[in-house]
Amino acid sequence: MFEQTISIPELNDVVFEDGHVSVSIGTRASDGIQEFTNIPSPGPIGGFTYGVRYGIGRVIITVSSPSGTVPGAQVAKIVLTTADIGN
Repeated sequence: MFEQTISIPELNDVVFEDGHVSVSIGTRASDGIQEFTNIPSPGPIGGFTYGVRYGIGRVIITVSSPSGTVPGAQVAKIVLTTADIGN
């Protein structure tokens, strides 16, 4: 399994507690990004299984495959959504 931590200073305690974090992985084609797939996905993406977790200030993306290989360079789209306090 491979893990990458991405620093996101905007993911503060307000977003963590009451907002939403969405992550998508972009698959590359020779002419750019072919498509984005939301994580978690309904199945493997190009033979790889992706997972996501997050905390204040960071998003952690995990990648695994049956063969133990890791994908090449990836593009991640991370969207932070704020919301009113709901508790």
